[in-house]
Amino acid sequence: MANRIKKILRDGGVVYGSWLAMCSPIAAEIMAHAGHDFLMIDGEHSAAGHETVLAMAQAMSATPCTPLMRVADNDAVRIKQALDLGIQGVIVPMVNDAGAARAAVAACRYPPAGIRGFASARASLWGARIQEYARSANEDTCAILEIEHPDSVANVEEILAVPGIDVAYVGVADLASFMGFTGQIGELDPSVDAAIERIVVAARRAGVPLGIHCLNAESAARRIRQGFRFVAIGGDARYVGAMARQQLADVRRLAGAE
Repeated sequence: MANRIKKILRDGGVVYGSWLAMCSPIAAEIMAHAGHDFLMIDGEHSAAGHETVLAMAQAMSATPCTPLMRVADNDAVRIKQALDLGIQGVIVPMVNDAGAARAAVAACRYPPAGIRGFASARASLWGARIQEYARSANEDTCAILEIEHPDSVANVEEILAVPGIDVAYVGVADLASFMGFTGQIGELDPSVDAAIERIVVAARRAGVPLGIHCLNAESAARRIRQGFRFVAIGGDARYVGAMARQQLADVRRLAGAE
């Protein structure tokens, strides 16, 4: 299947998505039908195993939503396994130098462009479309590299010079944490904002689309004006928790409990 978000990004557009941390195919289905351009399964910080990721990808398949996954680390086997499940792009954490960037991109591509192993799996409908998939996979797979450490900021120009990067994704929470501001993600210390701006400038010069995660629509709109075009807003667990808290607060207020 052609990767919609790659075409939108190539055409200069903005793609809107969200995060999936609840390990729930039902949540994935609901979020996909809500109209997101992409949904990112969090394979780094959630409990999702291979069978769960498979079920979540299947749950999205009746919609135009592009299934993506953040893998646990920059490991060719983990990346291969995610792509074989039909995931159309991976976000690779902690890409701190050009060598790590080259390794991540290579893991996303079949030879001769990369080192991804070849097999019949869900991505090719268990082999039914294996030739078609083999011809299009390198073009249709998103290699999304996470810039989330002071080292990656220091090396950002060299990282973004690596061919084949589809999106440079700013990991705001980890970047702030490694810079001494653990827990910041919305309101940031000026030094973190300055580091993000350096990434923005470098990505603009390199012609690489920028991605980021935002907590709300207002923050997302501000980042789009800053130059970000791959924007994730909220997430399944955040939405469930926020609605539950709001409804409980509302009924207590309306019933006169508060």
